[in-house]
Amino acid sequence: MTASAPWDGFIQLATAEGGWSVLYRDPKDRSLWERTYPHSEMHGGGPAQFEPVAEDEALRKYGRS
Repeated sequence: MTASAPWDGFIQLATAEGGWSVLYRDPKDRSLWERTYPHSEMHGGGPAQFEPVAEDEALRKYGRS
């Protein structure tokens, strides 16, 4: 059995930085979440980081929410 990713079931809205940052919306409460790979020194960017993001920050980075 394969473990699911934390963002499974979320709606992908946009990407930035060549796909290294992805904006999602939680369909249950409409909150915004961002998946990034902050460890550029590691192969493949290291493990993904998935955390909530404020709407104003999302608008600035992705141009929409």
